[in-house]
Amino acid sequence: MSLLERGTIQSLGIYSLMVVQRGLGSWDWNYINPAAAYHLLDNVASSPKATASIKKLDLAWETMPLHTYDLVRSKFINIQSLSVRRAFRVWAFDDRELGRLWDEGQAQKWKPYTNLTTLNLIDCSNAYAPHIPKLVRLFGSLQHLLVSTCGYSTDKKAYPDADWHSTTDALWKARQPLDTFHMEHMLDWEILALGVIPTRKLITSNIHTGHLSHAFNEDHQIFPGLQHLSLEPLLPDLETGETTDGEKEHAFLEEFCKGRSVELSKDASYIKRSRDSRSTFHV
Repeated sequence: MSLLERGTIQSLGIYSLMVVQRGLGSWDWNYINPAAAYHLLDNVASSPKATASIKKLDLAWETMPLHTYDLVRSKFINIQSLSVRRAFRVWAFDDRELGRLWDEGQAQKWKPYTNLTTLNLIDCSNAYAPHIPKLVRLFGSLQHLLVSTCGYSTDKKAYPDADWHSTTDALWKARQPLDTFHMEHMLDWEILALGVIPTRKLITSNIHTGHLSHAFNEDHQIFPGLQHLSLEPLLPDLETGETTDGEKEHAFLEEFCKGRSVELSKDASYIKRSRDSRSTFHV
């Protein structure tokens, strides 16, 4: 804390070993209260020198209380990179509702971090896909976005308006495209909701077969400014040695990319494996 209060520390990471080391979470984690982690971050947020000096904040926690959630969204005025793994939950450990990212009463708590260039949201149940574009609009300097294995079982399907691409306030007209957007474990309706985000490079991984191609087939204009699409390589079946699953989708996407003059590569790798790649329910 002495170094933090002097303003000499630019990167701060606070990690739960369970969250970082285990590939899959547990429902019981929602009732873990890492009070020491909260206490540390609360103290940092109360120091003007510390909050002004922090450029990179990396949090991997089981849960997060509401007051700490509010601090993360408002106090780190010079932050350039924010990474949150699991800690953003729909419910706090004491069963208080944190709400989804842009719910009524939550949107105004986000400060427009003008220097933020990198945002990583991993395994965050409150990161509702239709709310992600709101953050991209708010963070005008954002260049790199990762949304992996986010969402909750009660998320309602929500699609952009049919004319979203041509409206005067369309996101692609309001800001430059992201440099990279890594999208992982999303269903077709979530991909369509995220598709209003402009990006030069789209990286996709751990997406159940058919959902990506269905989204592109449903709306040919998603991801404005797209120049490069990166897919996971097709791997042979361990028993048969054949690569049948996903071949039709890859063929469709190859033709789609040609039609939009988009470079296609098959070199993506996943960030986090989900329990079930066909469901939006995560623990």
